[in-house]
Amino acid sequence: MIYIYQIIGVTKDYANVCFSIKKMDGFDQYINNDMDGDDMLASTFVFKKMPGDKKIIFLWPASLDSGIDNFKNRLKNNGLNEDNYEIIIMPSFGTYNNKYYDFYPQEIMLFIFLDMLKRINADDILLLDINTGLNEYVNLLIDAATNLFVALWLFNINNEKSLRIYKIISEPVLKGSKKVSIYIQSLNKKAFFLVPYKKEFKIASVMEMNDDLKMSFEFKFKHKRNYRNLINNVIIIYNSIDMNTLSVLKESYNKLFSDSVFYDLKCSIKELIDNFSDLLNNMDGGRNIKILNVNEIINFILTLYLYCGFFKLFKDKIHLEKLDDYLELGNLIYNNKKINLPQNIRFLTRDIQEFKEMANNNVSSYYNKEDPEFKNESDKNGHGDMERNFFAHSGLDRESVDIKGDKIIYKSDTDDKKAETHRKWLLKLSK
Repeated sequence: MIYIYQIIGVTKDYANVCFSIKKMDGFDQYINNDMDGDDMLASTFVFKKMPGDKKIIFLWPASLDSGIDNFKNRLKNNGLNEDNYEIIIMPSFGTYNNKYYDFYPQEIMLFIFLDMLKRINADDILLLDINTGLNEYVNLLIDAATNLFVALWLFNINNEKSLRIYKIISEPVLKGSKKVSIYIQSLNKKAFFLVPYKKEFKIASVMEMNDDLKMSFEFKFKHKRNYRNLINNVIIIYNSIDMNTLSVLKESYNKLFSDSVFYDLKCSIKELIDNFSDLLNNMDGGRNIKILNVNEIINFILTLYLYCGFFKLFKDKIHLEKLDDYLELGNLIYNNKKINLPQNIRFLTRDIQEFKEMANNNVSSYYNKEDPEFKNESDKNGHGDMERNFFAHSGLDRESVDIKGDKIIYKSDTDDKKAETHRKWLLKLSK
């Protein structure tokens, strides 16, 4: 699916001109050969040149309180029917036509971001026509698209999928313009394998409202009791990858990847999107509830999307019964181009090789404390600083596991306190 988003300005100023696509920055495969034609907007011209499933989302600022019917008629005269587009009334800010609109700019960006989240997948293509609308609104549109890119990038951490985003840029359309060139340019965007949000998300702390409204607003978030656990789980998974202690994924699998946790995750994402969308769509009611910190909301959503990505990466893939299983999982993770931790696979391969060499030397249990051959190895494995040993040996220190031949025996199977201790160590790394 191809989506075009565009902020609408004063539509009476839009005149039909002859558009010509000059440069497409890798978008050529989606455009028909005929490059010239008359149209009212660059977006509608490009739209008609593209085959396949497509839709234009026109974001109509609430401050433009008239003109929609006339705009629809002009679109129809230019060959678009109402199946081709959707007009979304968008919040406004500032004073226009002697009326004050008191939304914060970042709330408008969140409004656009949430609308995009509900429609667009990583397999889709997004185009931003940045040629119309108030400059600040256009900046917010680009910010929203950039956040969407990160969300879908994290959501698909298990593969190389990344949302393709392009800007539609036209030459200035001046009065009397005869021919206007269009450039389709890839949006500069980046994402990194990081946890965007690392603290407990509290709804009241990101809102601007009085105490009388606090309880009723927070009541809409039925799954807020799960937020702390979800954030902690993401941090544990991320740090277990970053610190090369994948054993935690095995010993805490049911706490991190159970069906009930996935249900909580999906419900939490849905209620965040729905409740904040409803709030920002309430443009006629009183503005006695506002969003004070949009970035915290977005970063929290991004983190939950990363958790979804972890589910897709790890669900039913944690079979760390043997040393080769451990190395296979390490290759799956550390050779992932998005995670990009090639040094970790080197450390893990080294540790696994050492364990295998011990097995080949007929040592029945590498971590048998009674074995006199290892009685002087306390500084290397098992005694002293247990936290240090855990991280130094890929989570396979002898306080955590026994290695017999090529088989890994987790001591947390009989003592869940060990797994709990490991989770606490991983959480501590983010403080």
